[in-house]
Amino acid sequence: MSVRRTREDSGSPVEDETPVPPVKKIKSLFDTDFSTSNNKEKSNNSNNFRQQESIESLVAKLRAKIPDIEEAIEKLTNAKSEIRNSREQLAKDITNRHKILKMCLDTYSSDLLKSIEGTYKDGQKLISDQLQRLKNNFKVTEALCASAETVFAQDDLDVEDLRHKLKEQFLSAQAEFVRSMSMHVSVIFQEGPMKEADFPKSFGILSSVGGGTLAKAVLVKEFTSTTDRDPQSSWPTGLAVKANGDIVVVDRKNRRVKTFNTNGKIQSFIVEQLVGGTFQFGLPQDICILQNGHMLITDTQDTQSNVKVFNSDNTFVRQFEGHFCVPHGIAVNTSGDLVICDWRTPSIYICENDSTPKNVMMQTGFPLGKAAAYCAANINNDIIVTYPQCGTIKIFNEDGFLRKVITECKGVKLRFPCGVCTDRHGHILVADMYWNQVLLFNIDGEFITCLANIDDGLRHPQSITVNNEGQIMVGEETSQIKIFKYMDTDTTE
Repeated sequence: MSVRRTREDSGSPVEDETPVPPVKKIKSLFDTDFSTSNNKEKSNNSNNFRQQESIESLVAKLRAKIPDIEEAIEKLTNAKSEIRNSREQLAKDITNRHKILKMCLDTYSSDLLKSIEGTYKDGQKLISDQLQRLKNNFKVTEALCASAETVFAQDDLDVEDLRHKLKEQFLSAQAEFVRSMSMHVSVIFQEGPMKEADFPKSFGILSSVGGGTLAKAVLVKEFTSTTDRDPQSSWPTGLAVKANGDIVVVDRKNRRVKTFNTNGKIQSFIVEQLVGGTFQFGLPQDICILQNGHMLITDTQDTQSNVKVFNSDNTFVRQFEGHFCVPHGIAVNTSGDLVICDWRTPSIYICENDSTPKNVMMQTGFPLGKAAAYCAANINNDIIVTYPQCGTIKIFNEDGFLRKVITECKGVKLRFPCGVCTDRHGHILVADMYWNQVLLFNIDGEFITCLANIDDGLRHPQSITVNNEGQIMVGEETSQIKIFKYMDTDTTE
């Protein structure tokens, strides 16, 4: 390689003939290549370092997520275990419920068959007795006709015609009796007409007892006890009838007392008063009406637990308390004394009108919370008390001595007897809320018949009362008030 130079004198370029050493050329080339290679290496190292930092950051983040992932896996595992356990428990519950239902069905079927069999056998004697009574009546009539023929021999009386008419009436009554029984039996047993001797115990055989002709109860009126002023559907837990025939309803759910006429039209309200007013309803339960028209209403709320007194105009008179824990059912006997049963304690109080207890009957054998619910007093001043949760009715005399315990009718156990009342002839009427029935007993507690049941439209009857027109008023848990005629008014006077 040569170097060009210029001469000073002429300014023309001249070549420098001095050569560059080879070593310097190689070194120059090497330095140039090494510098380029080093820059590339530095750039690669920088990229690698950044990538390594990114990877380490990602790894650190993943490591930070590991506890959350492990916790989620543990939760999923636990959830899976719980689901498996729930399935096993559900299978066990279904199996147990199936066994219980099957056992209940077997037991119920067995009891029902036994009840039907016993009813069927008892009915043969009853039907035979009924027919024999008719035949005896006919024989007496024939004897009377024979006597009449002798006495009125000289008159124009046609004794043969009289005897013929009486015989026709007897045969007609007998045929009607057989036809009625056949219809009842065919409905229940799904069979055709049966012979007289094969009838089971009567489902429609009623008798004349205590001065009133009993008959199968007939629904004559129905209305709801819920009005436009009520915030919710009513629950008629207590019923009573005023002297003018109006029906007083205790509505526990809406905490008020209502008066309806016999057509179901609302007449008046006794509404809960606010604190600071003349009175305050807690949970009103039952009612009775005295001869002077005063209405006595039990209040079962713990903060109240008293009996409130109102006059016939719905004006608050007073209240008495202190003796009761939870006063529930209330009635008045023929002496004018109050009968009050306590729901929480096994006590029945007999009080004078001034609320002073004359007698307290402590009844044992029932656990707390399953004590007396409703009560009534008959014409003998016997006290009838229902125990719903024990399926029991008890009859005491006025001194508190136990006269009778009723737990079943026709072999069928009582399930939830609630409201109870008595009529002027001493009959006892009880509403069984579970069986949807109104049961009729005589004054001694002997079962007579079922006056009304679910086939007559009854649905969960709880409260019950009677009037002097041979009618019963039933308050249902569904808020309905139903009026049945069960006694011929021509013979009730």
